Amino acid sequence: MKEKFRSILISLLAFLISVGTIPTNFYNAHAEAGNDYGVVGAYEAYSVLKELYEQGKKLKTGNEMIYVRSNIKGGSNEAGKIAYCFNANRSVPDIKSSAPDYIGEEYTEDTLITYTKLAGTNDKFSKLTTNARERAREAILKIVYNGFRDGEGNRVDEIKNAFKARYPDTGDGNISDPEIYAATQKAIWYYTDSAELVTKIPKEAQIIGDEIDATMNTKTWYVYQFLLGQDLTDDNPLKGKTLNDAPVNNTLDLFQPTRLHESHNTGYQNLLSCEFVSSNGETNYTEYEVKIKKIDKDDKSTIMDARLKLEVINGESIDQRLFIWTTKENDGNLITFKLPVGEYLLTELKAPNGYKVADPITIKVSDTGEIKYSSKNQIDVIANDKTVVMEDEKIPTMTVNVNKEWKDKNEGTPSDLDFLSAKVKLLADGKAAVDASGHKVPEQLLNKMSSWKASFTNLPIYRNGNTSGEKIVYSVSESDMNKTYKLVEGGDTNVSGESDKDIKEIKLVNKESDTPQPEEVYITKVQVNKKWSNQDKKSTKDIYFELWKVKAGEESIVTSDDFAIPRADFKARQKLQPTVASLNWTNLFLKEQGYTFKVKEVDENGNPWHDKENGYKENAYTVESNVDKSKQLLIFNVTNHYEENKETKVSFSKKALTENGEELAGAKIKLTKKDDTTEEGTTVIKEWVTDGKLTEFELEAGSYTFTEVSAPDKYQVATAITFEVKDGKVLVKGTEVKGNTIVMVD
Repeated sequence: MKEKFRSILISLLAFLISVGTIPTNFYNAHAEAGNDYGVVGAYEAYSVLKELYEQGKKLKTGNEMIYVRSNIKGGSNEAGKIAYCFNANRSVPDIKSSAPDYIGEEYTEDTLITYTKLAGTNDKFSKLTTNARERAREAILKIVYNGFRDGEGNRVDEIKNAFKARYPDTGDGNISDPEIYAATQKAIWYYTDSAELVTKIPKEAQIIGDEIDATMNTKTWYVYQFLLGQDLTDDNPLKGKTLNDAPVNNTLDLFQPTRLHESHNTGYQNLLSCEFVSSNGETNYTEYEVKIKKIDKDDKSTIMDARLKLEVINGESIDQRLFIWTTKENDGNLITFKLPVGEYLLTELKAPNGYKVADPITIKVSDTGEIKYSSKNQIDVIANDKTVVMEDEKIPTMTVNVNKEWKDKNEGTPSDLDFLSAKVKLLADGKAAVDASGHKVPEQLLNKMSSWKASFTNLPIYRNGNTSGEKIVYSVSESDMNKTYKLVEGGDTNVSGESDKDIKEIKLVNKESDTPQPEEVYITKVQVNKKWSNQDKKSTKDIYFELWKVKAGEESIVTSDDFAIPRADFKARQKLQPTVASLNWTNLFLKEQGYTFKVKEVDENGNPWHDKENGYKENAYTVESNVDKSKQLLIFNVTNHYEENKETKVSFSKKALTENGEELAGAKIKLTKKDDTTEEGTTVIKEWVTDGKLTEFELEAGSYTFTEVSAPDKYQVATAITFEVKDGKVLVKGTEVKGNTIVMVD
């Protein structure tokens, strides 16, 4: 949504309420049901971009669909519910490609803008909108009721069907949800923001340079015309339809943002629900500006790359987070919130490199708008200019580099060097190390791809985050990943930093012992060669192979996580190309040892492959393997065995229950075969309509059911007959049928 058109929304809602008649007990009624009116930050919102335009640039014609969802403790990944915006000159909620998954705190993006739900009274509409037209509230309720929304009585399907009826054979007959939503949004802006009325059909709009002078496409404009109660053009599919009145004594909830936009001077838009609720109450809600700033304790300069979180305190518990963000430099460092009376907790999740994590800060907003804050063991500080300042203290940090060296029994370079790997863990005073930002230092993998090197950075030099005093002693421990190699040097090396940015090195040497490694350890490539027992009977059905590993009798398909360094490009299931008789997997540097590889022949969905119709049964293949150690190659020769289908001629008779028992015509018949590989448990073999003669088919061995779907006129449908084809015979309930003929009588 472009700034020009966002300004339209502001006016509508403001005037909507000033003109309507809404009782004053709305809040109480809804507090009992939802209990979240006036709860700061109980909701969050985002937008999904939809582009609606005729031709040329998309500059003036983009549309975002806005979604509002509950801001539950711990985060959400739900899509939420559709909402509309007003104050069109403000920033739309952050645009995402789909519903964001912000569960937990282990992600790098800033979280969504949070909102507080307010009862949609006249006063609230008036306060939140600007430049609204007369009788805006009444008009907006009617627009939303007839426009795009969920719930009882919505007209979305009616609108879509009208377009299909008017333009049945063209693309103009298909109008999408985003197009109906856009029409509703733009009609709302006409009232909330006094937007200019669009009277010209977009497809006839003037092209200025390479940009079309239109704010919506033609289909959207047709609905826009309808929702505003304009005289509809003859080509408008909705011509002849009238607007329905919104329910009496109903309103739409409002959503007010809890913070300002970081760079947009006018802030975020207020939002409007599209769910009608009883209008019998109001929300007492007053908010005050609270600014948060992150600075260096010594020189007071702003600090970037600190990860901060603001939450609501409710007694002894934390209700929900209002925002998680990464600080920026200079003007982008200051974040402004709009908070009601209450207590809030500001936490530093991660400090920038070289800084100690600050203590959490409690923020108190009084009913006079005074802002006080304090951290652990400190008295309250009155916030000057409404600004809460969190300071980070620089501490001396260091780096520990680890180098790994491998030796064979003769002190030389091992022949299997490419296959060796080890995990190293950094210890601080003999315990798991924590970096200067307060986070556990993860293990690192040393292998060929890392050149057997690791680097542990942002490590505090002094204990307890101090800038002087007792120093931390660093060492490393190594996971036992290579049983034939033993650590002979470096395991007892200790290092400490001397000054800020110091770099220390630890060298680890592993030497080969007398325990031999299994042959599969040397495999980095697996190849499958496809063969057929009968070259003249090759199947043309698609074949896939999967790579599996077996360890201690347990089988599992190989995944990206099995590699020493995860491989996003790895695919365990590969398709055998029709013109190539083999396929392979390469660079198989797995992080575990003591496994063997195997392959499985499957279909595109991973089910056992078969082509029964052409003589290849499920799992009817043999596998031979051999290892070429010089090429680090494991070869699987997979041979599928052809078995000729032995079919039996079976006759089907459909007779009348009469003295002569004549063959009947006009009966609809279905023949199915038992097939456990299908969801239904059967496969339809044949379907036909009887013509007064015997019907014959060649059937392979198996269990079948002969079913009459519909009988000829004046006859009743007969009971289905189940039979078995076995060894050239036809059996019904275990009894052989004479002449292999199944007779069904009506």
